[in-house]
Amino acid sequence: MLVMHALNLDLNLLPVFDALMRERNVTRAGRRLSLSQPAVSHALQRLRDALGDPLFVRSGRDMVPTPRAHAIAGAVRGLLEGMAEVVNGPEFSPGAIAQTFHFALPDIAEFVVVPRLVPLLAAEAPRIKMALHDLDLDEFQDRLAGGELDVALIADVPLRPGMHRRALVREETLVGLVRRDHPITKRRLTPAVLRQLPRLAVTLGGARVVSPVEHAALAPSRFGEVAMSTPHITSAAAALLHSDLLLIIGELAGRTLAQWFGLRVLRLPVATRGVTSSLVWHERTDRDRAHRWFREAIARAMEPVIKAHPPLR
Repeated sequence: MLVMHALNLDLNLLPVFDALMRERNVTRAGRRLSLSQPAVSHALQRLRDALGDPLFVRSGRDMVPTPRAHAIAGAVRGLLEGMAEVVNGPEFSPGAIAQTFHFALPDIAEFVVVPRLVPLLAAEAPRIKMALHDLDLDEFQDRLAGGELDVALIADVPLRPGMHRRALVREETLVGLVRRDHPITKRRLTPAVLRQLPRLAVTLGGARVVSPVEHAALAPSRFGEVAMSTPHITSAAAALLHSDLLLIIGELAGRTLAQWFGLRVLRLPVATRGVTSSLVWHERTDRDRAHRWFREAIARAMEPVIKAHPPLR
């Protein structure tokens, strides 16, 4: 058994400390390490005795790290990663990844991301499985922290501690979508006319069922009233094809939908503020090589789009 004599600390306890830092829960840490809950609790007590600090204190069902735990967390993780590289070698093969990644994103984003991502995964990591989930604004951060999700694609929202963000695509231009024979296509679209057109809104899930466009574009003062809302982009397209409704949406998503469903893209006669879409993940997967590769794969699949719509730094 390896022992760090300077601290009188059994190095076999360090994976338990790292798992508790990632999961903040004894049961989940045990599941991560394939250990029983009593075994994790016993290891934690040994860590406390060796370091003279509680390290984690209970808060509800979770364990909150103490300042001492935060102070040593980086060094512990670095040591474990270094040891893993010595034992396993530096080689990493995406083709060997055989796990399911849970990816939450808005309904409309699936039409933009998935056709670009699936061929890349098939070519470079054919054993990967991907489960797509609806994006719920009120729950996605809890689900990332709890391990139900691995990564989410989301527009600008405040993030809690422990979350990481990577700006992916910034859409500076909003456009309108209507059916091809919509009456507005035969006349000039002015700001006054725009305010009179009944609108369709594609929403995100959660208690705050709103479209990002409603905030980003100052919709109440520039656009007409929302006559229908739906979280499902296929329902939105069907509604547009059989009504005089107008959908305000980012240009990238709008042109994708127009191509798929035979809709007409309209330039808006008003200035609008762009929206940045970002990948978001939790600290627990931040340094995991398979998860990092998967996030990079999403970014690479979107490179042509990113170049056309660079995020603001």
